[in-house]
Amino acid sequence: MNTYTNKKILGIIAEYNPFHNGHEYQIKKALQLCGADYVVAVISGHFVQRGEPAIFDTSTRAEMALNCGVDAVFDIPAPFSTSSAEDFAMYGVALLEALGADFISFGCEDAGENILNDLHLISYILLGKNKCRQMFSAALKAELASGKSYPASRNTAVLKSLTDSGYDVDTIKRISDILNKPNNILALEYIKSIIRLKAGLKPVIIKRCGMGYKSTELIPGHFASASSIRKQLFEDSYHSGCTNIYEYVPETVYKILKKHNPLNPDIITGYTYRKILELKYSHYIYQQTKTPKESFSLSQFTDISPELEKRIYSNIGFNTSYEKMISEIKSKQYTHSRISRAIIHIILDITKSDMALFKNSGYINYARLIGFKKSKSDILGIIKNKSQVPVISKAADFDKVLFNNFNKSMPLRYEAGRRLFLKEAYASQLYNSFCYELHKNILPNIFERNFLKV
Repeated sequence: MNTYTNKKILGIIAEYNPFHNGHEYQIKKALQLCGADYVVAVISGHFVQRGEPAIFDTSTRAEMALNCGVDAVFDIPAPFSTSSAEDFAMYGVALLEALGADFISFGCEDAGENILNDLHLISYILLGKNKCRQMFSAALKAELASGKSYPASRNTAVLKSLTDSGYDVDTIKRISDILNKPNNILALEYIKSIIRLKAGLKPVIIKRCGMGYKSTELIPGHFASASSIRKQLFEDSYHSGCTNIYEYVPETVYKILKKHNPLNPDIITGYTYRKILELKYSHYIYQQTKTPKESFSLSQFTDISPELEKRIYSNIGFNTSYEKMISEIKSKQYTHSRISRAIIHIILDITKSDMALFKNSGYINYARLIGFKKSKSDILGIIKNKSQVPVISKAADFDKVLFNNFNKSMPLRYEAGRRLFLKEAYASQLYNSFCYELHKNILPNIFERNFLKV
């Protein structure tokens, strides 16, 4: 009899930027609800969905998680960790499914008895799988034509299609509340991804407690958001001991924080400015000479339309603040999130053709292990037994692992996996250079690091 048959895995998709008490609460609560034997977290790599560098490198954030209830950590590489909520969720869900997870836990601002049904209702509308699909499509087209951003247009179109389809007032009010809260939106994308992939993951929804997702306040006795903790770390004299955040993070995390310097996103402002001006000049030369080589248009990068390209070139400025740089490009049509992701894709050289390759190959062609808990080391055998993709534990062996698994029978998956891994390797090296520039810290590159055993 297979000793792994009855072992259940709870999966979590996260950034842990940084890990805090709310994350620890989620893990404990989710385990109570589903009774899983192990917790696997798939976390963003060196750059995060907000479109900026993570406050600490991937290994440091994984170490925090492994000290606070997670048994194994795998990474979400840069092209997806910096992507839209839809692509970020799709990759995370697909990775957990490939690793053999049984449950997926995520937080919602709303977690009443109807939340799962309501998330499914919205998902089916967005995926064109219910009676509202034609009305939704027409309403979305009209809203976008009015100049609104896609998120605002989508929300309005969902509500209009429900109203026109005769749904009751209470249902429409609940859906409206869901669509106006950021954690609910990401939860929605997880449900959409489960439906699209026909994944066997069972959702374990935890009501978000404490301060809001974007809150920058620290209020004693409440869970703090990652945003508020980052703000405090950036504003404090860091080596004073981080005393202001002591009660908002687990004690083991606090000890880790004291040993590391945070990376402020403002460090990439000057680099971004120079990079975009360089591309603009290269594009100008291309237009003048008509040299038969690849165009340097910004619109080749993910999340950048020709209109946004013009806006970036017209409004990019050399600022000491990354936020100010984004705000100067921002408009009614282009949200802060859209612009920050677009800029990070320029910096990391993530193109539309790259993303098409990754998606067409099925998203997941490997799983890179960042670390595991020694007391739960048997989880690696369980994952190996369940996993649908090869696990890469030593980065230097990535090409050999992918070649042996895919090159002969599935060359597209070999090429996609190889390119995706190298994109994260480049992101890691660039991140390390920013750490050195800001703090004179020399971090090992991705090929020098060993996986963590905590």
